[in-house]
Amino acid sequence: MFINLIATALLLAPVAQPSSIDDQSRDYVVILDTSASMVTNKFFDPAKEALVDMINDDWSEDKKSRLYLYTFDSALRPCRVFDLDVEGKADLISYIDSIRALGDETCMVSALQGVLKEVPKRRHVV
Repeated sequence: MFINLIATALLLAPVAQPSSIDDQSRDYVVILDTSASMVTNKFFDPAKEALVDMINDDWSEDKKSRLYLYTFDSALRPCRVFDLDVEGKADLISYIDSIRALGDETCMVSALQGVLKEVPKRRHVV
């Protein structure tokens, strides 16, 4: 459980900060555990709420930046990509609200490995 929280916190950090110039785009990668244990241990709703708070409070509306959202339980689900402009943020928040934790088991290692294979394909990743 503690490892899930650490992994989630680390993966909410920006994976791309091309330079210190404010007009550069940033890509964020988020991995959300949707296994049933997240609900049983009462971590799922707080994780979703924290993600929505971060979207609303910490990420400015930027047409160039994107958020790559992965979900996993027994397998990694396909990535959903959202622009962080006004419309994209609204779509992202709506999507987060629709996510349910119904999976059987937690396969965090294979999920992280799958995401790490994808990250180098993203633009401006450092």
